[in-house]
Amino acid sequence: MRFLLLMFLFVFSANAFATNNEEFIGWIKTQTPTNLAKFLSENTAKQLPIQIDSITVFMGVFSVGDTITMRIQIQKTKKDFIALLNENGKTLKSYIPEFNAMVHNMGCSQEVNKAQIEQGIKYKYIVSDLEFKKLFETYVKSCD
Repeated sequence: MRFLLLMFLFVFSANAFATNNEEFIGWIKTQTPTNLAKFLSENTAKQLPIQIDSITVFMGVFSVGDTITMRIQIQKTKKDFIALLNENGKTLKSYIPEFNAMVHNMGCSQEVNKAQIEQGIKYKYIVSDLEFKKLFETYVKSCD
């Protein structure tokens, strides 16, 4: 689903916080994980909610300690979302590891994102349906 790529562009974009990546990475390295998580979540929250695609909304973000939690809402009921996955040859069970791999790879392949994670930031994603029922959650805690 293309919403993942767009979601990361909004959440992890260094351009939202600095004029160049090198400058921003230098600043990241001076921050405690708790202060960095607070800064990133507060600045991202100002832009929300964001309609990512026709069925996906980036609803909320907050930090607790060194963890940034992002709430993503699929604008379908669980039943309808599963039907959409099935149309694409997937199940929710098979989609979750794919989602996990995608958020890990995207979080760790970009220089700025990796610097955040290496500084101790952990990302938690909670994906819910139209009725705010949790479909699943996942974490990016390291780039190992």
